[in-house]
Amino acid sequence: NKILYYFWKTPLKFLILFVLWAILSSFFVTSISNAPKIIARVLRDYIVFVMPFCLIGIFFIPKYISFTKLKKILLNIILIVNIYGIFDYLIQVISPDLHLFLFKFFYSLPLEDRILNRAMSVFFEPTFFGAFLFCFLPLIYNNFLSHCKNIYNKKFLFAFLLLILSLINLLLTKSPIFLIFAIIYSLFHFRKFIFKTIFSLKKILFFSFFFTLFALVIILLINILGSEEQKVIARIIVTFKNVNSMSNLINADGSFATRIGLYIISILVFIKHPFVGYGYANTKEVMYNQICNSPIPLTDEIINSNNIHQGMTVANILLQTLCWTGIIGTILLYLFFIKSICTVNKILKYEKVNEEKLFIRDINLVAINYIIYSAYWSLITDTVMWFIFSILISYIVYKKKC
Repeated sequence: NKILYYFWKTPLKFLILFVLWAILSSFFVTSISNAPKIIARVLRDYIVFVMPFCLIGIFFIPKYISFTKLKKILLNIILIVNIYGIFDYLIQVISPDLHLFLFKFFYSLPLEDRILNRAMSVFFEPTFFGAFLFCFLPLIYNNFLSHCKNIYNKKFLFAFLLLILSLINLLLTKSPIFLIFAIIYSLFHFRKFIFKTIFSLKKILFFSFFFTLFALVIILLINILGSEEQKVIARIIVTFKNVNSMSNLINADGSFATRIGLYIISILVFIKHPFVGYGYANTKEVMYNQICNSPIPLTDEIINSNNIHQGMTVANILLQTLCWTGIIGTILLYLFFIKSICTVNKILKYEKVNEEKLFIRDINLVAINYIIYSAYWSLITDTVMWFIFSILISYIVYKKKC
């Protein structure tokens, strides 16, 4: 009874409705024989990977772990991940055999092309590490800013170390998309300071000095670390120059062209069944046919992978949901995401300023970054993403109890 009460009195009701729709819609566009497989996928993903996090949020936070303690735990985890990211990058450069051993230990997967000379920490790919750092930038930035007034405090040193390691690791991931995301977000996050700086001569001089110093450090790092970083910058510039033509983009940046190609193919698949979709995780065959009859040039990576696996996954969470469950399912899922953020934001307006409020505010910003990230990332069962939203749900439930 408690579970049902909390589900229907919080934004979780939209998630429940989404799961019910995903089950129901499986009977609309597929044969009856396919429906049990689709329903099994839905139940597997949401009962095994998603709902446990929601229940942890409701019943364990903050009853057993306070929000302030959770903040400390989360910041320490991010620091450990960052330290291992630096360590992993250095051993890739200095001792590739040790890196391969550690990778094999963590993943038990084939080791081909695992010496990437890119920071990847505990993640399977450097891009995943870049995404993790981008999403947690609000927490990292605000934690640093909250301790700036007392620079001789241990908390400031911790926050400063976390900030520096996160920015260095973002650079070392050499992921153009998340470097751009991080730069755009950083400009947005510090927009008030930048705006005030424009109208203050002293601040202009200080900001100019700081920006010049930061630019020199980045240039120095690029020159020390070698030509790979220079290739990343060149890759970003070339991609921007050729983004207006798919053929040119394939020649300029095959990896980015693969992603753009999959976006377009996914949209074409969605247009054919816009309201109901093809069934949860049931688009492999239709993706295969659409790729074989693509109206746009495609990269060799898409064509070869499509032929080998007889179909490919849809490009990202947003397009996945559109293709799998149609507009109705997408509205329900994103209503859960957006309503969770808006409800927390509404509660925060009436709360006094303390460490708990500041932490939840930062987690709310992290959740917004995950919504942005959902237009790039394709893993709907991303455990970190669901854990962040479970914190928001636990806060809503906690305040409802109060």
